[in-house]
Amino acid sequence: MTEWRAASVELTRRLTGRLADHVLVSARSLLAADERDVMAGMLVHTLALFGIPVDQHELDLLSVVAGRPDEPVGGVVLEPDAGRLRYRFEPRTPGPPDRDLDHRHVLTWAAGNPTTARRVLLAWREPEDGAPMPPGWIYLLEIAEPGEVAGVQAAVQLTPGAVGVEVMATGEHLPPYQAAVLAAGRQIWP
Repeated sequence: MTEWRAASVELTRRLTGRLADHVLVSARSLLAADERDVMAGMLVHTLALFGIPVDQHELDLLSVVAGRPDEPVGGVVLEPDAGRLRYRFEPRTPGPPDRDLDHRHVLTWAAGNPTTARRVLLAWREPEDGAPMPPGWIYLLEIAEPGEVAGVQAAVQLTPGAVGVEVMATGEHLPPYQAAVLAAGRQIWP
């Protein structure tokens, strides 16, 4: 995986929970399509327009994604604790109010790719005060190969209803958001 692609995967993971889910879907789709300039421009514009803060490491990653690792990225708010996790995750079992919860988008992909997919977890996201995203179900799809994360993320997102899906490789170091989903998630496949 190239440096900018690895930086993009890490950056979008770190921004999960701060950027709207549909913005992350767009960014990850652009990554899979190798649209580096468009992805970088969209991320910088969204972060600056909405005043979404980043920490120094995220700003450095953004510079790599933008193809200017030695130049500062302007217009983005720098805040030392921007990456602090603002959600709790619980291993809830969907109940009657969730009868319309549709796992098909993740489970169909996992079942159709058994040599790549390892397991699928489901966790309930509960925001703390001031967290930008609402409560909701989050899936974590664990795959075998780290180099396939961006492609798998894009492939899963192409199916209807695939918002709220995170992809990780077995044994991979994860940012706080995804690590919390992994710790709290309930295995729903296989």
